[in-house]
Amino acid sequence: MLEDSFKTFAVMMSKDQPLTTIVNGGQLATNAVPRSRLQESCITPAAIIPAEAATSQQAVRELLEQFRLNDDVYQDAFGDQLILQVTSASENNTSCGSNDVLTLEVLQDMLSVSYVPTNAALPPGPYFLIGSHIYQAWRLYPADNNASAVIFQRDEVDGTFTCWSLDFTNKGNESRQIAVPSRLYHRKTVSKPLAGVRVVLDQKFAVAGIKMDFKASDENHISLTPRTHSDFVKKLVAHGAIIVGITASIVSMDHRKAFENEEQSFTGDRFQLSDVFSPVDGAGVAKSIASYPWLDVAFDVDTTGDPNSMGWSHDAFALQSSWAATSMTGIFPLAFAFDTINIASSDLSKLQYISKTVLQFEDSSRFPRKILFPTDFFPKHDPATQKATENFVTILEKFLGVERTAISFAAEWDETRPKEAHGKSLREYAEDSTTSSLRYSHYHAHDKHPDHEQRTLYQEQFRRGYYEDAQIISANEQDEALALIDVLIKWFDKHIVTMGSDPLSNAIIVMPYAPLSTIPDTIFTNSGIMGTKNFARILQMPQLFVPFQSQNELSRGDRQVTAACSIVGAIGSDVMLINLVREALKSARLPTTLESANR
Repeated sequence: MLEDSFKTFAVMMSKDQPLTTIVNGGQLATNAVPRSRLQESCITPAAIIPAEAATSQQAVRELLEQFRLNDDVYQDAFGDQLILQVTSASENNTSCGSNDVLTLEVLQDMLSVSYVPTNAALPPGPYFLIGSHIYQAWRLYPADNNASAVIFQRDEVDGTFTCWSLDFTNKGNESRQIAVPSRLYHRKTVSKPLAGVRVVLDQKFAVAGIKMDFKASDENHISLTPRTHSDFVKKLVAHGAIIVGITASIVSMDHRKAFENEEQSFTGDRFQLSDVFSPVDGAGVAKSIASYPWLDVAFDVDTTGDPNSMGWSHDAFALQSSWAATSMTGIFPLAFAFDTINIASSDLSKLQYISKTVLQFEDSSRFPRKILFPTDFFPKHDPATQKATENFVTILEKFLGVERTAISFAAEWDETRPKEAHGKSLREYAEDSTTSSLRYSHYHAHDKHPDHEQRTLYQEQFRRGYYEDAQIISANEQDEALALIDVLIKWFDKHIVTMGSDPLSNAIIVMPYAPLSTIPDTIFTNSGIMGTKNFARILQMPQLFVPFQSQNELSRGDRQVTAACSIVGAIGSDVMLINLVREALKSARLPTTLESANR
């Protein structure tokens, strides 16, 4: 009978065959079966170790201790049954008995030892034995607060992969569960730089075999099951990442309510959301990061909200990448002319490593010597948030050895206004150029879906006027608006923040980091278009969000974390921004990882 701690494990089994046999080998399969569904008497935990590592009892014990320290799946009970992975190099140093039990003098006082021959080629780590077969051991974690709407694993039998949903819902009142593999099964290589990295995605990424449910997006009610992965998912898989699920689209922003994915009817009967719910994919992504200590990174393509919400509500470092940072084929954003990949993590080092791997931008630690402090957005009405921002800027000033430069974008525009503006103020030009483009993008967000022609856009009452304005905007008007935005982007690059090669950005912009209602009425914010929420993504610039000294919605109380601000850099300076903040925090002896109440 297995000890109680193994109740939180799953046995990875194929639909029609085991992972391998101890003697004859086999092939990888990924159909998870909760261990509780199998007869406990037939399951034995075991650990595979390389035969060449078994030079002494002490060497074996040290190896098993490294397993325990570096893996959240491995437990001491796995070491009671050792299975040696015999390679061609170690076969000459071993001898096998008639019962296929390896006899090594150095292990004579240890527990039962078996072996796996060369052709099995299984990675070291924890496994389960059932009869003469061996299976991967996966850990089952509770899906806290229901942050994950879809939980799945991919099938790699015969070198192909298709995803299907897994249901680990326990009977009674226990929460849903998520299966994650041992980190020991995956080793990073040049070709697999993300091997073993655990990932969740929002619902706008096409994952073959997984239904994309857009009922939670107020712009549409479209569902489909993709036959192929998005290019971005293909890249993640090719790099070795482990995608464990899809996050909820609509989550409660009120700590008194459980986070949940709202099931909306096609007719929109239940679509009128209360104020405590936020239809923000980014919130579900960040909620996963805050809830799951075993999760490394989360990706979203959020537009109804923005990465801002990830940090101030959920304790997550979040990078809104430069526009066109990677292929968007197979991704269905709501504002296709502006949206890009957002990456969230509780660890700046992980965020940096993963960002430089999946984005097509240079990694650089040559930092700009100018900190722009826009008076268009500061000071903020909230004294606590303003103080936190001041503290963060002071950290940047000390690290870079420069003082901030106050700047008014509106005043700079008036002095260097491009001829295409025809005398308009920055606010007027920004609103004229972005309003129609955003509305057109939202209205036509899912035109490319296979079942688009069979669906009717549901126009909920509180946004009906928005849609009435959007549906009369023509494609030519959209192109004209995008041309105007391109003028704005080039003006910012020339006069405010310029792209370069060393450094990648000649300056950084400090931006407010809080709900829009706490930001003063200035040149941008009152327009509702070119405010802090849309500033960077309309200009196609990367923005890094860093949570600090804000009330944590998850902890149900006040919590001190690292910073309450964000910085913006030139297009392509994504990874440099992460390096800058990480090194600045280190220099101030502040943590570069976040620990939420649920971690």
